[in-house]
Amino acid sequence: MLGYVLNMRGGRKAQAFAVLNSDSYNIGAFATPYLGGFMGPHATIYSTLFDFGTAFSSAGVAYGWGMRLASEPGKRGWRELVRTLAGSPVFVTYVVLLAMRLLDLRLPDPVITFTSIVGAANPFLAMLMIGIGMELKLHPQKYRAAARILGVRYAFAVVAAVLCWYLLPLPSDARLVVVMILFAPIASMMPVFTARAGLDVELSAFLNSVSIVVGIVAMPSIYLALHS
Repeated sequence: MLGYVLNMRGGRKAQAFAVLNSDSYNIGAFATPYLGGFMGPHATIYSTLFDFGTAFSSAGVAYGWGMRLASEPGKRGWRELVRTLAGSPVFVTYVVLLAMRLLDLRLPDPVITFTSIVGAANPFLAMLMIGIGMELKLHPQKYRAAARILGVRYAFAVVAAVLCWYLLPLPSDARLVVVMILFAPIASMMPVFTARAGLDVELSAFLNSVSIVVGIVAMPSIYLALHS
């Protein structure tokens, strides 16, 4: 919402870019391995719950809204919006998992065993791909736009972190996880969504890379400052 409102003067394309690149968090590939290493397995439960919520936001609402804004006015009705959401694998996966949870269904044990073996490689592969994908070069004319979007993102993160730390009625470990995640990088799928929308992929990749550097510094610093 902040990205949409603050870019109203820039037109629909600028609003679409801000909606897609402002609100997401890289939980599974970045924050969860970090949190697991610092705080242990219980922290990954909190981060997974956060990931579940943000998946509906970034891979669902933001994706559909951003794609609709990026198209010509009147070109995307509600049917097309539903079709767009159905084309988001992350969103569809989480909807299926939520339905299974509500119906008290679970995957067969052999599937869980196989995915557990594959999932064990996730932290290494995730960090490797993050390193390969980092791009800190940008056309000079785009630095101002990058600074504006990142400034809004981290100003919001600071305010939200203070409110969550002092007001959330949760155990201190859960509040610490939430505060750390607020400084996690932008989701790695956002440059892909940006490309699908026909927007500035170079700027999106730069924002993603800078947010990774910020996350690498900020998350351990927050842990050291708040962990008791």
